[in-house]
Formats: sequence, C-alpha cells, structure tokens
Amino acid sequence: MGILPSKTIMLFGAFQFMLLWFDFRIKQFRTYDEAISTEFYALDFIGMANIQGYQAEWHNVTTDDGYHLTLFRILPNPISRNATEKRRVVYMAHGLGATADIFVIFGRGRSIAYSFADAGYDVWIGNFRGNSYSRKHETLSPEDEEFWNFSMDEYALMDLPVLLDYVFEATKQPRITFLGHSLGTTTGLMLLSAKPEYNAKLDTLILLAPVSYWTSHNPTRTFISSLAHSLRMMSPRGAYEFQPQAVVLPRIIKHFCLINDFTRDLCYIPYDLILGPSRQFRVDTEPEFFCYYPAGISAKTYYHYIQHVDTGTFRRYKHETEALNLNVYGSEEPPDYNVTNIVTPTVIFHAPNDPLSTADDVETLISRLPSDTPLVYERVDSDEFNHGDFMLAKNADKLVYSKLLKILSQAGFSKL
Repeated sequence: MGILPSKTIMLFGAFQFMLLWFDFRIKQFRTYDEAISTEFYALDFIGMANIQGYQAEWHNVTTDDGYHLTLFRILPNPISRNATEKRRVVYMAHGLGATADIFVIFGRGRSIAYSFADAGYDVWIGNFRGNSYSRKHETLSPEDEEFWNFSMDEYALMDLPVLLDYVFEATKQPRITFLGHSLGTTTGLMLLSAKPEYNAKLDTLILLAPVSYWTSHNPTRTFISSLAHSLRMMSPRGAYEFQPQAVVLPRIIKHFCLINDFTRDLCYIPYDLILGPSRQFRVDTEPEFFCYYPAGISAKTYYHYIQHVDTGTFRRYKHETEALNLNVYGSEEPPDYNVTNIVTPTVIFHAPNDPLSTADDVETLISRLPSDTPLVYERVDSDEFNHGDFMLAKNADKLVYSKLLKILSQAGFSKL
C-alpha cells in the first residue's frame, strides 16, 4: 500500500517541477501590433471585441472579502432588428478554468456573446476570483496561500452577488437574464438556492451543460476523481493555484502535438476523455485557444467538484476536519444546496456526448426543482456535441445559440 502514494508523490513532484520550469504567464496585449515580437500571447477582452467589430467596456468590482473582480460589457449591436430603446440584459458566467474570453474568442457567428449582442441584448460577462482578470485583492497577493483559499461557495455566494448587483445598478434594470456554462451553471444554482431573493431579480436562468448532481460514474469521472485525490494527498487544504494561464500548454502543443499524427492523437486523449470526443473543435487547428485556456483556478475549487462526484450530493464545501465543518456550518457535515428554492423560469440545454453532464444528471436536477418552475429542456440535435462544444464548436450557433434566442423570444422569457 505504501508504493502507490510514493509513486503519486513522484508524479505530483514532476508535474509541479514542469510548471515551475515552464510557468511563464501568457502576456496580454490590446492589439496585435503590441504583441508582434511575442511567441505566445493573448489579446485582452477589449482588444478582441474591438477587432471583431464590437464596442466593449471594462468594469471593476470588489467583493466583501477583498477580491477585485473584472466585469466586461458588450454593447448591443445598434443595427439589430430586435434593438429597442430599453435593452434586455444578460449576464454570462464562465466555466471552470475559463475567463470572459471564452464567450467571444471565436468572433461573430461562433461566439455566444456576439449572438446575444446582435439580437439586441446588453451583454455583461463576469470573471470569478483567481482567473487572469481577477488576480488582485485588497491585502493579499496571488503569491500568498490564503489568496487561493476558496471553493465554489465563494464563487457563488461572494462573487456572483456583487457582480450581479453591479449590473443591476449600471443598467437600472430590475430583472436580468442569467446564462451559465458548466461551472457557471453550478454557481448560478448555488446562488439561487442559498440566496433565494435573487430569484426575483432574474427573469430567466439559462443552463448550458448544467453541473450539479452527479448520478453515476464513468471513465471521465473516475479519472478526474483519482487526479483530485492524488493532489489532495499533497495539499489537503487546496489553497494554491491550479492550471494557471501559462505558456506550458501552447508550447507543448506547438513542439509536441503537431509533430505527426501519432503525437496529435496522444494530445487528444485527455481532451476527449474529459469533455467527450469532439468533431467541431480541434486542438491542432486552433492551438492559439490554449493561450487563453486554462486561466487559473484554486485547487480547492477542483476538490469541491470532486466531493460532489464522489458523494452524488450538491452541497457546500467539506473541510478537512469535522471540527472545522462544525465551526463553519454548525454541523460536522456541510449543508446541501436547496434547489427547491429555485423558481426562476429555466432553460436547459444538454449535449448528448457530455461525460460531465449526462442525461441522468440533468434529469435528477429537474426532478428536484419545484414542479411549478417554468422549464424548457432541449437536447442538442447532434450525437457528437460535447461539454466544451457549447463554447467551442463551429456549429454551436446553429445548434444552440439561435435556438436559445428563439426560445427566449417565443416563450415569453426575458421580457422587461
């Protein structure tokens, strides 16, 4: 029994050494001209929006526990046929390891933020603490362990309220639409469960690949659970940055994955295993994507997800000791999120080829929502569509975005 932990320690040490050796952060620039002499770089959100023909704004908010978060706004397309004097407002929440960039990176016709802006929406996109746009704090540095001492609870109950409240104040709208992908759905469900007063502030809850209840095991879940437990052996608290926005991944793709067909196939294994095999997004044809993703999370956030995977529950973070849980929650076990508090009209899109959000998972969530909550449930009409394809697929606009906008207009959702 002692051999496996030793091997785990060695593997973890090698992984950390690789990060230390290669972990030079991706540099961000506003224009291509500024980046001309840099091998690996990313345009910032404003720079991407500008070259793609949209007007964007940069906003900042501060949480009650001192994190400085960045919030972006894309102004509605002025020539939209749906444009009115009073614009509908949508807030978008990104997935695990992503930033607001994920909603705009591929431009018009493929990025959901632009589909909504073209339909006349006032689009706001937040960034959770710890990603490349939200790495500042009133007193802590990202080099401090305590900076990374947060789980999904803090995303949902500390970050989302201040981000949404800022949007309400800026737009003067009493109700807005909430759209989440993956982690964005998890945190939206957490917020409405724990702070049900936000139900009255949202006209629609849009869940793309919702992640809440994990009802069964599959190879993907076994893999990510094993990885998390290995990491937790080394750092039980999980207060460190995991998957930073660094040059290591684009460098591996350029100098290894693209050597030949064999190395290319090897590089697809982890992507296909975690997200589901994709035919719409290819690592080798769009390697620049990995200058934007991943962009940094706390390992504790990853641990939180694995607690849900292992237990099948949807609850607050379970700390390292019963005494600590007792101090935080008043009980030795963390409380469940009460999704019966969610009464916001809900639209769910499920991908058939999604190992992280299966049909059984989605149906379990639906069964636990109040029976009188207005609900539209759509299965994407492509057996190959996977978890990441909601943001990455070349045909996402046809299969998801255009259908979603039609639902919002015809079902009476999102009306001011």
